[in-house]
Amino acid sequence: MKNPKEKALELVVKFIKHSRAEKDLTPLQSAKQCALIAINEVRDNLPLTSNMKQYLNIVEEEIKIL
Repeated sequence: MKNPKEKALELVVKFIKHSRAEKDLTPLQSAKQCALIAINEVRDNLPLTSNMKQYLNIVEEEIKIL
């Protein structure tokens, strides 16, 4: 497990490339990419029940169709 400083930097790097500063992304596209990163962070770093995994999968699909 990464220490808090390393994890903070990792998250910022993941989000920065999808920030609104990118000229080819609309604000909605940027927000969707950030939301998908957040979903993946939860999946990859927390112990989840099968119900929670299923819920996150559905949320992910809903984000993609927004």
